Amino acid sequence: MECFSFITKEGSLMPKGILTDKQVEKLIELGPDIIAGLECNLNDTGLPCRTDRLYAVDKMIKYVKLHGYKVEEKDFIARKYK
Repeated sequence: MECFSFITKEGSLMPKGILTDKQVEKLIELGPDIIAGLECNLNDTGLPCRTDRLYAVDKMIKYVKLHGYKVEEKDFIARKYK
C-alpha cells in the first residue's frame, strides 16, 4: 500500500516524497533566499531586521507550498514581495 502525503492543486494524490524536477529546482532557488533573509543582524541583536524576516517568511511560504501544504498568507506579506 502506497503512502500519500498530500493532494496536489489539481486534486490528485501525490505520493509521499515525490517532487517534480521543476519543484526541486524551485526549492534549490528558494533555500539560499530563506537563509539570506535570516542572516541579517544589522541591529546586532541576533534577530534579523523586519524587512529581511518578512522576505524570508514569504520565501518559506513558497517552499512549504511546493510540498503541498495550504498556507494562509497575510496581505501585507503577499503584496510586498510578489
